[in-house]
Amino acid sequence: MSFSPETQQIIAEVERLSGRPVYVEEDPTLKVLANVTMARGAAPAHIVRYQPGNPGADYLVAFQLGFVVRLFSCHLEARFDVSSTQEEQRAATVGLGMTYLPPELESFLRNSVITQLRTCPVGMRVDRWIRETFPGLHATQVLVTKQQLRQNEAALNPDLRSRFPKPLVTVNTAMNAAFAAFWAAELDEPRLSIPYSVLGADKIGRSLLAQLDEIPDEPARDRDIIDGWAQLLGLTGHYHFKPHTLS
Repeated sequence: MSFSPETQQIIAEVERLSGRPVYVEEDPTLKVLANVTMARGAAPAHIVRYQPGNPGADYLVAFQLGFVVRLFSCHLEARFDVSSTQEEQRAATVGLGMTYLPPELESFLRNSVITQLRTCPVGMRVDRWIRETFPGLHATQVLVTKQQLRQNEAALNPDLRSRFPKPLVTVNTAMNAAFAAFWAAELDEPRLSIPYSVLGADKIGRSLLAQLDEIPDEPARDRDIIDGWAQLLGLTGHYHFKPHTLS
């Protein structure tokens, strides 16, 4: 598909900052709406994949590339990836109450939580940047955001929640509550936070957002946001930062 001028502008900015091209492709096998694989090593280009048929594809591509813009806006020494040692993985397994789960499921859920920690708070910064800088993407941004909010609300089903360890569910719900509170404020729709208020998760959601507001919106401070959320969520010691390289 052809993308809007705003999305094309973001693609051009990624290519300018990183010195690597951007390829965008549909992928019907994706389990998420979209993802980005950054250029490194034998992969010479940043690749954005998205589910076909989504009317919000323009925003999905822009949002994924927003993370690349933030990363490459930093000086080289401030660029980072999130990783986990075996010891950190074991700590996460215990802390999230997953010691009894099959190894494959445990690994998937652990990685999912760390990915959510990495992307949720920084993603709010990306979303604000899109709202402030690219008004042509507002409609598709709201469309996709409400899709995501509905998916998150579906995960509040008591039967579904009972299938997973309580510490894991609590952490996931807290970050989803912050996401809902963020958009409730951005869109002036307080009702978006109601499902989390009913569960009593709105307090931790507001605490996470308060920390987001306390840290300056500078890409080099993204590690501080992640660490701050980890401390509030009990995820400290479950991951570490390592330098991002293109090799």
